[in-house]
Amino acid sequence: MGDDCTAPHEAFLEYLPNQGVISLLNTVAEYVPKMSNIVWTVSCGETVIGFLISDENRSYTAEADCTDEFAQNISEIHCRHYYDYEFGNKYPDCGSLLEKVKKNLQMK
Repeated sequence: MGDDCTAPHEAFLEYLPNQGVISLLNTVAEYVPKMSNIVWTVSCGETVIGFLISDENRSYTAEADCTDEFAQNISEIHCRHYYDYEFGNKYPDCGSLLEKVKKNLQMK
């Protein structure tokens, strides 16, 4: 992003842990930049708690990757975005960017 020279970006978002993971991800979706055709990973430490998948209209769909119980203990998260071009011909068996991101995370 053009403002990465001021990174890391930090914000305090209001979230009630009993609202669940999808609610947390939707709260994060309101904060991260609106970009098209990307996937954001939302992590707590080394654990990916979910994904934000954007479409060509820059709308996000949230997908949880942990339980609501895990989300109750989250105090800090980190977000990272992935573009399709980052993978090139890597993971030709994967059809979507989300599948490529998940496979990439498994390989680490």
